[in-house]
Amino acid sequence: KSIGFGGHVSDEDLNLFDASGHGIVENARRELCEELVFDADEIAQLERPESFRLLCGLNTYDSIEARKHLAIVIVYFCSHSFVPKKNELSINDLRWTDLSKPENDLDAFEPWSKTILAAIYSGEICIESC
Repeated sequence: KSIGFGGHVSDEDLNLFDASGHGIVENARRELCEELVFDADEIAQLERPESFRLLCGLNTYDSIEARKHLAIVIVYFCSHSFVPKKNELSINDLRWTDLSKPENDLDAFEPWSKTILAAIYSGEICIESC
């Protein structure tokens, strides 16, 4: 299980309007558009800088592959009416997660999601104002 979508930031993600973000937010926008279907109203929400917030950076050492990557966790604040629809066949059981109710089995999640959820549930990090 995963609580989000991942991708690799490339030099194509860097643009004139987000030079300080090193392309990270643009990468998040691109990845979301690849994974989900957005209508015109939600596309407008995606283009607002305040719709994204850097939550944290992390690395896990659970596998050799994980050791090679640094995860930059970004939260996207969608509109209240947004209903996610998958754009990739590989996505299964797409749903909202109620973060106020801890998941029963964190071990069912991939390492990054497990680490993020544990930090949210412990209060170490928060998505909204704490």
